[in-house]
Formats: sequence, structure tokens, C-alpha cells
Amino acid sequence: MQSIFEWGARLVLAVQGMGSWALVPMKLFSFLGTEEFFLVLITLLYWCVSAPLGIRLTFALLAADTTSGLLKLAFHTPRPFWTNASVDVRAIETSYGMPSGHALIASTVWPYVAYRLRRAWAWVAAIVLVALISLSRMYLGVHFPHDVLAGWLFGALLLALYIWAERTMAPRLAKASLARQLLVAVAASALVLLLGALVLMAIATVTDPPAWVEALRRVVPPEDIAIPRDPSGLISDAGLILGMGVGLALARRSARFDAGGALWKRALRYLVGLAGVLLFWRGLTLVFPSGLDGLGMLLRYVRYALTGLWAVYLAPLVFLKLKLAERAS
Repeated sequence: MQSIFEWGARLVLAVQGMGSWALVPMKLFSFLGTEEFFLVLITLLYWCVSAPLGIRLTFALLAADTTSGLLKLAFHTPRPFWTNASVDVRAIETSYGMPSGHALIASTVWPYVAYRLRRAWAWVAAIVLVALISLSRMYLGVHFPHDVLAGWLFGALLLALYIWAERTMAPRLAKASLARQLLVAVAASALVLLLGALVLMAIATVTDPPAWVEALRRVVPPEDIAIPRDPSGLISDAGLILGMGVGLALARRSARFDAGGALWKRALRYLVGLAGVLLFWRGLTLVFPSGLDGLGMLLRYVRYALTGLWAVYLAPLVFLKLKLAERAS
């Protein structure tokens, strides 16, 4: 493995040789794989463009992010600047390296959008986005080439699995009773928590080399230091899966809405919806204690579950009540 890290670091340094002019565009491409970007994109789609496409894209994103988090823990490999001090650190990342979450998510989400649009230009755009987002992660010094390749591989496999599940399982689930749909949401969320716990138990006896920790301390401000085995991401995903799964089951019965309408109504829907998301997603951090202890993780789970429930169910109810949206047939 050491030879792979050495070869990968040389390639990362070669990519970074593009020069400082590329820093801004590369950070922009990297931003296209962040939680904040997808929060804006998916809520905009769901509330203001197409609710079905928005919800499908949401669960594709959650599947990709969860898969990335589990695989990072399972492989527990370093990032370039953990093993080579010559790598210029241009972004702060404290989790394990392989696979690249940005590459995995990009190679799942953007090709899925192209698949739904069924246009040649959409496929070209998806491929270009995947390539540029992946390149940006090497330029920023946070991923080896093999991290990116692994992200592409697992992203492509997940995309195929997601499309298969959408065709075969989703129609049956849509016709299921409310109780069964709620049970599926709870079970899916619990499965993420269980898998995360099992992976953490499996690697509990494996100690990270002290050099990795020292490398983190050299480049990451003390207030931003987080342990590579921090389960917060998986806790967040599990909470969102529960909240959105429950919300979708309820919305299909009492909050179906048309995401179209006048432009001013769409704009108001987005502002009202986003205000609620920020209230639950960020606002609750002001009153909920944080940390990696049991209470901190439980309240993170609750916070993300409430955020998901608001986005998928409670916000549409408010839209309908305020007559900012019409009921869908």
C-alpha cells in the first residue's frame, strides 16, 4: 500500500502544479459536492420544479453519502497530506480518504439526473461535472487518485442498484399501507446505524499510525480537529432517512402539491421552506448540546430527522395552507 500512496502523492503534486490560478475554480467544483450545495439544489427541485424528481434525487444522494461514509470507515485509509508533507493542503478534511465522497456522490447523482432527463447533453454535462469535481479533490490535496477511482466504481455500482430498486421496489412500496411505509423508513434508518456500529466495531482494534494524527494537527486548526472515526455523518444520514421516509409516506396522503405555478409563488415557497430547514438544521444547534457522546449523537439524529420531516411533509402542508401551492392530482 505504501507504494500506492507514494505514486498517488506524486500525481497529486503534479495536479497541484497547475498553479494558484486554478484554486478558485477548483474550490467551486468541489463545492458542487457539499452538503450545503445539495441542500439548495434538492429543496429547489422538490418545492419549485418537480416534487417527484426532487424526492428521487434526495434518496439517491442519501444512499451515496451513506455508502461513502461506511466505506471510508471500512477502508480507513489516509489522505495525501497525512503521508506526504510536500502536498499543499488547500481544503480541510479530517475523515478517512477512500473512497472520495465527492467522486462517489457525483458519479451517482449527476448521471442519475442525466438518466431522468434522457438527453445527450445531460450525459455530457454529467460526465464533465464528475471529472471536474474529482479533479478538484486531488488539486486541493485531499484525495489520492485511487480514492477517486474507488469513488467512481462504487458510485457507478450504486447508480445501477438505485435505478434497479426504483424500477422494481419503489412501485410496490408506493402502494403499500401507511404502516408498512413507516416501518420501511424506520428499518432503513436503523440499518444505517447498525452498519455504522458494526464497521466501527470491526476496526476498533486497528490503530491509526501516529504520523496521520500529527499531520492533521499540523494543518488543521484545533477548533476544526475531528477524529477520522467520527460517526456524525452516518448519524445525520440515518436521521434524514427517517424524517424524509416518514414525511414522504405522510405527504402522499395529505400533502401532495404541485411544484409549478407562478414564479412569485415558487419564490415564496422556497423562502418559507428554506427558513424552516435552517431553523431545524442550524437553529437547533443553538439549543441542542453537541459532541460525540450518546446525548450529542441522539440529538443530532433528532435534528436531522426533523429537518427531513419538515422538508418533505411539513413545508408542503404550510404551502397548501398559505395557498402558495395547489394540490396535486
